[in-house]
Amino acid sequence: MNDLLMSEYFATPNSLATFTRNRHHIRVLQTKDPELLLYLVRQQPATLNSLLHLTFLDRLPYDFVERRLNEASAIKMTFTNFKALVSTLDKATNLRQLTINETCFWSKDKDRFLPLTAHLPAATLERLHISFDQPGQPIDANDSQLVNKLNQAILNCASHPPLIALKELRISVDTEHISIPRMAFLARCGSLERVRLDDVDDWFMRLMPSYFRRFCPRLMSLHLTERFGLEDEVIALMLRSSVSGWKELRLSRLTEFGLAFEALMESAATLEILAIDHWERLDK
Repeated sequence: MNDLLMSEYFATPNSLATFTRNRHHIRVLQTKDPELLLYLVRQQPATLNSLLHLTFLDRLPYDFVERRLNEASAIKMTFTNFKALVSTLDKATNLRQLTINETCFWSKDKDRFLPLTAHLPAATLERLHISFDQPGQPIDANDSQLVNKLNQAILNCASHPPLIALKELRISVDTEHISIPRMAFLARCGSLERVRLDDVDDWFMRLMPSYFRRFCPRLMSLHLTERFGLEDEVIALMLRSSVSGWKELRLSRLTEFGLAFEALMESAATLEILAIDHWERLDK
């Protein structure tokens, strides 16, 4: 089911009939085509009741969409992706794992990421991987306007059912800054135990630990990868985002035996797994 395009693979009645005849076998679906999802929603909705894993990654990179946002084809594409994913999530009531990217988060020219999260299957979703590629602005953690905007978004998200089954969250960032108000959905993640952060920036690291402590009290596993060279101070802040202490830590590096190392040692009593790719001070 990888990379199926309706126009290419189901152009004949026989090919479509074969797919339809075997639809009840689908448990894991990986696609880049919103038309496939819309076909299942409209013509074969019962199939989605058995779907356990969905990976929906668009065929075009988001920077292409951004450059052409005013063109009709790009607007239609982003709208179709959002519509297809929302419609699928409403039908996939047993979904356990979901992987999505930036091109799913737009309806025409509006950021619809938080409204999209309202459609996540709250009772069954266990693993969520989100790839962000929407350029945000550099963040001042003391900016009251930003904090107020985030807090208002949190209030809005809190009105939706908690994601009681969600244990594992992975956030990947393909741009320099992330739009922090999008993180308001953490208000629904009280059962979260494991988080992986790929290439988040310093400002994310400064602002989010307090929200992890507030909304995700069961966090016990952190996997942090980086390409921007995070400061020792902000790594220390993130290492203090577990309420009960980490059981597992996987880090790209520690630059020195400073604040981050001190924060790491605060979990010495609970830590069971520690993996650090580079201890730079030891290398020296």
